[in-house]
Amino acid sequence: AAQVEDYIINSYMADRNYNHALATIAKLRKPSDKMLRAKQNILYHLGVQQFNAGKTADAIKSLEEAAKLASYDKAVAAETQLWLAEAYYKNKRYSNAEAAYRKHLANTGRMKSNDAVSNFGLGYALYQQKKYDAARKAFVSAVDGLTGSLKGDANNRIGDCYYYARNYSQAATYYDRALADGSTAADYSLFQKGFMLGLQKRHDDKIKIMDKVVADYPSSVYAPKALYEKAQAYIALGKNESAESTIHNLMKKYPKSSDSRAGQLQL
Repeated sequence: AAQVEDYIINSYMADRNYNHALATIAKLRKPSDKMLRAKQNILYHLGVQQFNAGKTADAIKSLEEAAKLASYDKAVAAETQLWLAEAYYKNKRYSNAEAAYRKHLANTGRMKSNDAVSNFGLGYALYQQKKYDAARKAFVSAVDGLTGSLKGDANNRIGDCYYYARNYSQAATYYDRALADGSTAADYSLFQKGFMLGLQKRHDDKIKIMDKVVADYPSSVYAPKALYEKAQAYIALGKNESAESTIHNLMKKYPKSSDSRAGQLQL
């Protein structure tokens, strides 16, 4: 009987025929621990397969069932929580995602390879709930273990969290770090850095940064915003003629943008 169980488990797993495997196990009156461990693995792999196919609601059901069998394989249980958190997040169930990310981080043991990804996801789950201080701490925990665009993205979010806390100098520092990391949202990082300078009343520096946004990223959604903010900096400096000229430039270059309409009203 034990050999038959092994054949059933191995054949279904090899074929990735997860639904048939689950149907077979469901027919057993008293499934062994080995079978229940196999069921946990099958539900986990089925959940991942469903998630990758865009069936997040189905993935959540499978992964929640796998989570109920967590005692049979702790490594699979930890990974189940990571995928469950991703599925919850995609379904905008942010508090559930937060709880699942925390469970994953608490149960990874020596397997720390996914901790940066999990902290990154936790940061976003908290950020979506407007828990900015906790989100910042999660992103800070993640950032050193990330590379490329993810690292730049984490630094942008840390900057945003400092911005919401009104710590503008620290926010500017992290937008700078995002730029240094080669952020794919470099236009956003640069614009936000300029915006922070304005909030610190460094209006001349803000103007220089906004000029760079327009020069380097003329097609970006932040280019018209940069011209609008440049005009605000001139107004703050009492240079109304320069502000008028900047708004005319905004209306000419980006006539259909909401910033252009806002500029017209101000003009």
